[in-house]
Amino acid sequence: SMKEWFESEEWQNLWFKKVEAYVARYGDDPVIMAWELWNEVNACRADWPIIRDWTKRTLKRLQTLVPQQLVVNSLGSFDTTSKQNVYEDFHMDENAYQQVHRYLDLGAEVEICSHDLFGLGVDAVRAARRPDRPVILAETGAVNENHTGPSRFYRLDDYRIIFHDTVFSSFFSGAAGPGQSWYWADYVDQKHCWGMLASITLMLHGVALDHEAFEPFEIKFGDVKVLGLNGKNHLLLIARNEADQWDNLLLNAENPQIADGVRLDLGKWIGKAQDASLYSAWNDPLPDKVKLENGFLPLPAFRLGLMAKIKKR
Repeated sequence: SMKEWFESEEWQNLWFKKVEAYVARYGDDPVIMAWELWNEVNACRADWPIIRDWTKRTLKRLQTLVPQQLVVNSLGSFDTTSKQNVYEDFHMDENAYQQVHRYLDLGAEVEICSHDLFGLGVDAVRAARRPDRPVILAETGAVNENHTGPSRFYRLDDYRIIFHDTVFSSFFSGAAGPGQSWYWADYVDQKHCWGMLASITLMLHGVALDHEAFEPFEIKFGDVKVLGLNGKNHLLLIARNEADQWDNLLLNAENPQIADGVRLDLGKWIGKAQDASLYSAWNDPLPDKVKLENGFLPLPAFRLGLMAKIKKR
């Protein structure tokens, strides 16, 4: 039984022979960021306390083998209310950082998973994080009801809105990096999503993420929702026109709306900064910079969304 496997010293020692073989090849290789014990370990057929205690013991044991690398474990998609307690119980010191998985899923019990594509990752990051650990949205994207396969909406997503909203939003909500998209062959490769990452790479050029001590914030201007990161030297933000929800674009085949006349009040964060640099994940034509006006950032007309970087010093 799984219970016996998790609790038996004999089975664990046999399993660790395989672990040690991997460590012999990849241990302390700087290419390897982290070791994960068991993807979505709570899917195993064993009681949660048994799985939790195994995770704590085994992370400690593995860490002694790879002292220069991170060790973590992960839980299944955060899409039911019953998983709240499990995720909170996963705030164990042995995890080097927190991970959370969440998808657009029309069969999910948690309501935000079925309608708010831009917000589902933000909510997951906030729910899974703890104050003294980084957090990553380590799996995201879209699935058919209750994880019965890659989403049927992927083939319709020529705007690559699923990739944008799940990958980008989590970073701007305070995660330690962008969301990690799943279904590469079925979606990311087919819709040529990788190129969208060039925009955020350009925006982060010259930003020392580990020195900024970013504090996330959120503001709204009409239908435009803004997620921001206020740091010591930079303010980063992403603006998303919520009139262009995924269902309007993909199910109703509506054209993206143009957001115009947006002025964001950033006065309490930007100090004496003079201008902001703009970036589009869709390579839409935007001015390279816009002037700040008495603490306000006037955005040019845009479709879907854009990003901005303000250097404060």
